[in-house]
Amino acid sequence: MSETESQSYAAQWLALSRYELLYYVVWIGGAVLALVLGLNFHSIASVFGFLWLACFFAAGMPLGKFRCPRCGKKFFSRPSAIGTYNNIFTRKCLNCGLPKWQPQS
Repeated sequence: MSETESQSYAAQWLALSRYELLYYVVWIGGAVLALVLGLNFHSIASVFGFLWLACFFAAGMPLGKFRCPRCGKKFFSRPSAIGTYNNIFTRKCLNCGLPKWQPQS
């Protein structure tokens, strides 16, 4: 593997770590904020809930579209007999088996 390909892997893993950080901040931060708003401001809580759902969906989209540095297919999904199998918590590419965060193949 060349130095350029290794740097490409590093850049893609860095992008993935940023996507994951955004996803978890929206998920956990939104849940905490929804709980606080729900307990104190009932009228705003439902509006916030819909906004949080939209932000949660938007934050998860880059994870669903992330492509494996080695095979180029979607890292967190693969075709199956009944549609598409998705797992955003996987530790390896669901198509080629590249371990998450591996600097080179």
